[in-house]
Amino acid sequence: MPARPSHQSAVSQNGSDVELRLLPFLLRTLKGGQETWPFSLEEEISFDALWPVISYHGICLSLADADSFESWPAELAERVREEARLQVLWEASHRDLLARTLELFATAGVDVLVTKGTALAYTVYPDPADRRRGDTDLLIRPEQRQAARHLLAAAGFTRAQSSAMQEDWIFDTKSGFVHSIDLHWQPTSSNALRQIFSVEEAFVRSVPLDRLAKGAKALDPVLLFFNDILNHQLHRISGYIVDDDYMIADDRLVWVYGTNLQARGFSAQEWEDLTTLASTRGMSELSLRALERAQALFDTPVPSEVMATLAKQGGQGAIDRFLFHDDTFERFKSSWERAYNWRARATMLRENLFPSAEFMHRRYPEAQGKPLSLFYARRLANGVIKLCQRRLRGD
Repeated sequence: MPARPSHQSAVSQNGSDVELRLLPFLLRTLKGGQETWPFSLEEEISFDALWPVISYHGICLSLADADSFESWPAELAERVREEARLQVLWEASHRDLLARTLELFATAGVDVLVTKGTALAYTVYPDPADRRRGDTDLLIRPEQRQAARHLLAAAGFTRAQSSAMQEDWIFDTKSGFVHSIDLHWQPTSSNALRQIFSVEEAFVRSVPLDRLAKGAKALDPVLLFFNDILNHQLHRISGYIVDDDYMIADDRLVWVYGTNLQARGFSAQEWEDLTTLASTRGMSELSLRALERAQALFDTPVPSEVMATLAKQGGQGAIDRFLFHDDTFERFKSSWERAYNWRARATMLRENLFPSAEFMHRRYPEAQGKPLSLFYARRLANGVIKLCQRRLRGD
């Protein structure tokens, strides 16, 4: 496995010269501009310098459909086309499997909501395949966990990972695609963020998702907005997986473009609901930052009074403090205090002190072929050092 990569923000001034010149071109292309390739033949920019930037941002299908695509270097153009073809094929395969799985849930009387990327793909995107993703997130009622597990197993899925509030289930098609379902029974994986919305509220406010499958349901547009932007911010803090690589990153264009499409579809009532809930749930800064990124990159129209209200409310809410102003220790403390019970605290402690071997290999690529115990010890030692540093600072 290669060294653990990181990536700069799409609006960062710290990226490579290639990235800083390529990103504005990609943005203009996504917005429908008639763009000419930004590098001259004399510059001889290598495929290896260009492809990682494009791949990282998850927008190959959108680029392949752009009018200016023919001006691209031949090797890069063909790689983007191939990725776009795979994206379309993956979506068709994933949708078929997901529709069958949701039908099993409905027949068994297990309530389920589609959330995050797949919900966005089938609500705001003209072509669901444009929303590149690696899995589908499903939200169930906590008391129906065991029934959901039996149904996923019956559908051919295998449980790969589990934690206190979610499980990863894998389906291998044996034809080149592996599909994943993240099964959730709480709206987030952190106790400290539970007030974003309750499971019951999510089901009460749910909307039909017949475009995906007859009878399917998803989070309503406002809760979906919060769910999506919270997920992005957690990825910025903790990292995430792209094509089996562990990434520490900021804005992927595929994320911000989704926020742009959501915002463009909001009604006046939904904007009012968004600002009210952002205030009462303590996530005005989270909402403001997400909308500002969409405006900066995609000229997203947002009512001025919405931006003013979110800015006025500030970042003093519990979710905003957790995401933007607390350090790792404060986040752990907040999650500990908001855990449901001591059993949940024990699970949380175990997952933080001794995370899964898969997590450790992704977090420490250099651990391949070496005893993991050495890296668990390293992780614990780093935690002790940071705690001592806090105490010396008087935090």
